[in-house]
Amino acid sequence: MILALIPSSVLAAKCQVTVTAPAVTVTATGTAPVSSTTALPTKTVPTTSATTSALPTATGTPGQLTVATAEFPKCGYNGECAEGDSLGDCVNAEMNLDVFWVNSGAFSASIPAGPVTADTIKKAFPHDDALSVVSWTGERLKQHLEFLAVNKSLGKYVQWGGIRFTCDISKPSGQMCYDITVAGKALDAATTYKVGSSDYLTKGSRYVPGPVEGVTLYKPLGEYWVSCLAKKSSVSPTLDGRFKVLNE
Repeated sequence: MILALIPSSVLAAKCQVTVTAPAVTVTATGTAPVSSTTALPTKTVPTTSATTSALPTATGTPGQLTVATAEFPKCGYNGECAEGDSLGDCVNAEMNLDVFWVNSGAFSASIPAGPVTADTIKKAFPHDDALSVVSWTGERLKQHLEFLAVNKSLGKYVQWGGIRFTCDISKPSGQMCYDITVAGKALDAATTYKVGSSDYLTKGSRYVPGPVEGVTLYKPLGEYWVSCLAKKSSVSPTLDGRFKVLNE
């Protein structure tokens, strides 16, 4: 045979076959999974520092409630005063009362002309007396006026809001006070009125014959004054002649 004549070394070389695998290119599509060792992206939130500043006011005074167009003199013992009128009207408005009364001695300082702040009011009315409210008939309210008139504590020592009257101390007891109106209407003996004062007065003082029964207590009086003044652009110390006491 011919194969037998070919040397074995040549035959082996001739029979070697080399197979080369074709290169395979793999193209990945989509997003590769995140390795457990790869940190997730973080979002940086800008920080700002908050600042607290006083509300702007016309005069630039921090905490300003309103502006007094002129000085409110400190209440004395000489009849109606602007501070008393302002407090009385404010408490009535804030609490929807019919009548308010307070002793003149509760006021300790004047209110200067210009910006009025809560500190201004605290100096003018430093006491923390609570608002004391009671329901009185018109007849009971007139008795209270007569009691104050007899004890000569009506005109000099008490300030009023919501009520107008004239009292003549020279007249007989029970007939001293007349021309009494509440909210512009004649006092009605049978009508019930909401009357406010301070707990200092109603718990027993020279201004009442004994502790007043049936009172309901609320916040300190000064807080109502502050709240009311904050709603006004300006206030003026005017007197309206709401009460007159003759021959005291």
